[in-house]
Amino acid sequence: MSIIREKNQFAIGPIGVARTAAPVEGSNAAGTIAESVYRSANQMSEMFFRRAAQKAEKVGLETAAGVAPTDIMLIDPATGAPKAYEPPKGMGLIAQEAYQRVISTRFQAAIEDEIKLKATELSIKYDGSVDRYSAAMSEYIGAMAENADGQFKGLIVDIGSSYLNATRGAMALDQMRKERAAAAAAYQESYNAGLSALEDASAYAYEE
Repeated sequence: MSIIREKNQFAIGPIGVARTAAPVEGSNAAGTIAESVYRSANQMSEMFFRRAAQKAEKVGLETAAGVAPTDIMLIDPATGAPKAYEPPKGMGLIAQEAYQRVISTRFQAAIEDEIKLKATELSIKYDGSVDRYSAAMSEYIGAMAENADGQFKGLIVDIGSSYLNATRGAMALDQMRKERAAAAAAYQESYNAGLSALEDASAYAYEE
């Protein structure tokens, strides 16, 4: 009788969730895993948002940095804001905020430079006369702020007023020093002239 070799057979049942043991009483393994997945998803979402926000902010900053200085100082009569303050179309909220922040900073710096330049010009023109300088600077600052509105009007007035007060105070002090020096020089000249006249009179009396 021939020997029949037995063939090994393997069977794989339906794929499912393997159950190794009953859950430990009081534990919540499924809930813990779900919570971990939820936290991980949130972290990834926050990471993607931060990256997108950083990219958007960079776009806003670089766009504002490239705006021409003439557009920074040009006031739009319809809005009372610098012409360049309105963000380009298509920008998101984060990019818009970054853009307008840079435009505001550049506007402030430009106003400060212009006021300082005008102050130097007028102080030379009026040769240290505090009253004439103050009147001319006040008129100039008022003209600058006339077409602006809101925060930009307030910015011009605040910067102009602060600089005017500082410069005319320094000019008044300088003028006072000059007047005192001139008075001292005049007194010294008068004293010397009187002393010289006295010496001449004494010499004349001695000769007689």
